[in-house]
Amino acid sequence: LLGGGRKLPPEAAACLGWYNLVHESPPPSPAVGGGGAGGGAGGGAAGIHKQVNARPVWKHATHEDRYLAFDGVAWLAQERVNLGRADGWLELFDAGCVSPDQSRQVWNASDGKDGWPAQPTITCRRPTDAEVTAEAVAASLLAEEEEASARSARRKATKKGKKKRGGGAEREAQ
Repeated sequence: LLGGGRKLPPEAAACLGWYNLVHESPPPSPAVGGGGAGGGAGGGAAGIHKQVNARPVWKHATHEDRYLAFDGVAWLAQERVNLGRADGWLELFDAGCVSPDQSRQVWNASDGKDGWPAQPTITCRRPTDAEVTAEAVAASLLAEEEEASARSARRKATKKGKKKRGGGAEREAQ
């Protein structure tokens, strides 16, 4: 899902980005994206997909508790605990589409009060092969950076521990 133009409330804005199909059994999982410079919903990898209300479910690639699911009437960007219920931050009323990337309807976003203004700049589409590849490369680089940072933190902790132990042993010997 990608939004542009109008400013969204933080909870709704956190729903924008890449989504991946949720699988009951793990086949290769494609990233999914939205119009313009970022995410959306889609993906058609082989395997058994998790379904809610007879429709597939997608999980946000970076916000662990954001999902796209169908509530029987509309598609919603929502928390896991609300999967399939009429509770979320973004909604798309199109019961006729099997996945939200197939809809031509306009998304609505909760304003955090009682309103759901239309968001014509939010789009949902399947990613290109280049976007899927770029997403995989970015995820791999991020994982490498996180591992290098963790190794560095472990080394620093080990060095600090040796200094303390060594200093304490010298004091005891004196």
